[in-house]
Amino acid sequence: MPTRPNQHDLEDISRAKFRLCLPRKWVVRDKSNDYGIDLEVEIFDNDGNSTGIFFWVQLKATDSNKPKRILNVSFSLDTLNYYKTLDVPVLLARYSANLDSFYIKWISNIDLFFAKKNAESFRIKLNEDNLWSTDTSSSIENYLFKVRAFKYGNFAFPIPISIHVNQEDVKGELSSIFHNKLKKTLNKFKEFVLVTKSENALFSVTFEKNSLIIAPPEFSGCWFHNLDKRKDEEFIEGLSADVLIGIAICLLNANKNDIGASIIFKAGLSERLVMRQEIFTSVFQGLLNSSYQDETIEIAGKLLDNQSMEATAVTQLNIAFLANNNKSKIKSYEKFLKQRLDKAVNDNKNVSIGICHYNLGNYYSHIHEFTFAVKHYNLCRKYAPIYLNHEYYFSELASVLFRSEKYSISATLYKCSLDIKDNSKVKGLFGDALMFSGRYKQAISTFEEYLKQAENPIDEFFLKLICLKALCTKFEIEKQTRKEKDALKYYESVFENINVDDDSFDIFLKVLDLDFLYHSAWYNMGELLIRKNLNENATICFLMSALINHGDIEAWINSTIGSMSSEEYIKLLPSIIRTAFFFNKEDYLVELYSHLESSGQKEMIFDLSKFIDTILSVNSEKKERPTMRILNGQNRFTEIDDLIRKLKDK
Repeated sequence: MPTRPNQHDLEDISRAKFRLCLPRKWVVRDKSNDYGIDLEVEIFDNDGNSTGIFFWVQLKATDSNKPKRILNVSFSLDTLNYYKTLDVPVLLARYSANLDSFYIKWISNIDLFFAKKNAESFRIKLNEDNLWSTDTSSSIENYLFKVRAFKYGNFAFPIPISIHVNQEDVKGELSSIFHNKLKKTLNKFKEFVLVTKSENALFSVTFEKNSLIIAPPEFSGCWFHNLDKRKDEEFIEGLSADVLIGIAICLLNANKNDIGASIIFKAGLSERLVMRQEIFTSVFQGLLNSSYQDETIEIAGKLLDNQSMEATAVTQLNIAFLANNNKSKIKSYEKFLKQRLDKAVNDNKNVSIGICHYNLGNYYSHIHEFTFAVKHYNLCRKYAPIYLNHEYYFSELASVLFRSEKYSISATLYKCSLDIKDNSKVKGLFGDALMFSGRYKQAISTFEEYLKQAENPIDEFFLKLICLKALCTKFEIEKQTRKEKDALKYYESVFENINVDDDSFDIFLKVLDLDFLYHSAWYNMGELLIRKNLNENATICFLMSALINHGDIEAWINSTIGSMSSEEYIKLLPSIIRTAFFFNKEDYLVELYSHLESSGQKEMIFDLSKFIDTILSVNSEKKERPTMRILNGQNRFTEIDDLIRKLKDK
């Protein structure tokens, strides 16, 4: 009597059967079951030459004889989302042992819109259209060549598209009639799209389950759901416009910004974006990165004019992403913010005026125009006193003043922020402001509180605590009115014509008595201690110098090398490396390795570089961008990033 194969045997059978389905000229390799990937397929041409095109296969086998079981496959949502991020296309191949057939579907074409909230899995539904046939191999090859064309090709108008209506009727109209009407309506966009056969099309336009799906090969597609709930009036016209917008979204998501933006603006679709905020949000960043940035800013302004502030929060917040090194875009952003201020003034809406000043304050803070930033922050609280109830207003103004070297008032404002709401990050910044305002003992206790409270403490604050505790104890200093100019004047007058020598120690003490944070005194004291073979003491001096003057790469190198040879300070090495790299990037590493090579320690470079790569791989670079907030319905200012995260979660 034949026995039923177990799942392991079934998987082996499906693997062998799938190989038999493929052309002999294609090469199939087993994969190491990474995230369920079973096979890798490489496509070769008729002459036996590799095309350089690959795809991966996820096999799912069943011996069930029930159609519902055969045509439904459950997947972990995490796995599906992971597959969608891969550069290599992934093909789901469902093998039915009962039918001895495969059903296939590209993972990129699976719409996760209907996944239940908080669900961990998703059921993929197949149908007879997915059944493997004699034409499937050529269809796969054609599809993958389109993937390459979309990814690397140069685009030209009109873009070839194909239309598929996979439901009996659309809004009560037979699918064939609907198909012809849509094709006719799309003719007014013939400069941009050309309806053609599926095998020649770069985009597929599909209608099924009352959804419009615009999909390029393998890249993220665009879905418009609930078509049956749209009004009958101008239904076809609206769909044709959405087809163009969907194609533009796909192009923008693939970083083909200029051609995507040209569809929006040259096809006259910008006004539709004003009416459809959620669409504008999805394309905003790509439009802004195109050569149509001025037009994009203009749309943002119109949308804010026509909608409530809360409803357009995402639009305004996305504008914050403009922060980059493109000066023309920065100026466009500044112009936009000033236009918003002018409108608020004309409307005589004090809260709106305050919000605009606040956003301008953040903008000028980001580009280091601190005088303008402070001016707008102060005008913000004048027109919208509600800001004085929120901790971030004080911390952001404190940050500007700290960077303006107004340390005492910065510390006062950080304290105001903490009094409203305790925050570990602000507490670290408060400690920093206390340190630079000369309140060293208070800075030490604040850094200690910060390290206990912070989930992921910033290395810089940890190192400053170590240095302050060691040096303030050694030199018996708790606080000081820093006389920076006097310290500089004295230091330069003494060392103008003489070099540092053994008799310089008292001079350094005099300088530090004027300003305990005079970095050159600490650096030269470190060199002096090296000569006396007091290497551990020298290390802490070099580190103190580097923490005061972040750009002093030589001080960072000396503290790095000193900590490597110190039993007491070796534990600081990872924090020193991360902090030095954060402030000086590759320049720090280049000069560190160069120093080791020139000092006869070349053999250390390989092992140290591996250690540093490990240390730095944990922390990626921080990218700052200006903060923008809007007033929500609960009379509370909401931050843009928070809103964007919430929208992504929906």
